[in-house]
Amino acid sequence: MGLYKRGKIWWMAYSVPTLLPDGTEFMDLVRKSTKLRNKGKAEEVWADIVKSLAKGEYIPEPERRAITPRPFETVVESYLKDRKQRQKRDDSYRKLADWQTALKGRDVTAITLHDVETQLDAWRTERKWKPATYNNALSQISGVFSYAYRKGWIDRHPLRGRAERMEVHNGRERYYYPHELAAMRRTAVALARKLEQPRGWLSDIILGAAYTGLRRGVFCALRCRDVRRDEHDELWLRVERDKNGEPIEKRLVGEVRGIV
Repeated sequence: MGLYKRGKIWWMAYSVPTLLPDGTEFMDLVRKSTKLRNKGKAEEVWADIVKSLAKGEYIPEPERRAITPRPFETVVESYLKDRKQRQKRDDSYRKLADWQTALKGRDVTAITLHDVETQLDAWRTERKWKPATYNNALSQISGVFSYAYRKGWIDRHPLRGRAERMEVHNGRERYYYPHELAAMRRTAVALARKLEQPRGWLSDIILGAAYTGLRRGVFCALRCRDVRRDEHDELWLRVERDKNGEPIEKRLVGEVRGIV
């Protein structure tokens, strides 16, 4: 029993307990093609057969029900609809659009761990992903498989307990104290003088970024239209989308109001 190769295709040979009409049981030898050229994928098919035989769950092929094809992209659409009904944010699943394109037309039951990790490695190289981005893309497709498993559309989750995440170092810097911010701003003023820039160049950015908590790219991209004055003469700063896709609105008071 085991895997063997015929030409470029991997085949399986295994024994199945079979009952004769008179009640006699014997081990019938079955030879079957995996229809696969990749040894790793063939081994996954073989492992499933061995597991079903060990559990007594093996069903002879003529008795098996026809499998309803479920293209991966339609499973994702169903999953996103379910997430929306559960009031989950749509922008939390943006990377699923890439997965839909990459695995378009593939039946969800035929997608393996090897398929997913190969695609992730390709994206990591092409797009220069950081570990956190890699893990996020992995988590999103894993959620799709969990949903499909709960629905009974797949017999096992191809990633659970097997997919390896990249190590992420999420060390966070502490907040700056007021005297530390003041020291940085004094240094910025001195640098502006040396470079013949306006006095508030960089110094104002340090104060504004510290007050609003905005990322550098978002803060430096602010425009006049992002600030409004209400009926009480209060100034409000609004950013339509931050990195997580959510709006930010802050009231501007004190020295930062004067800067704006």
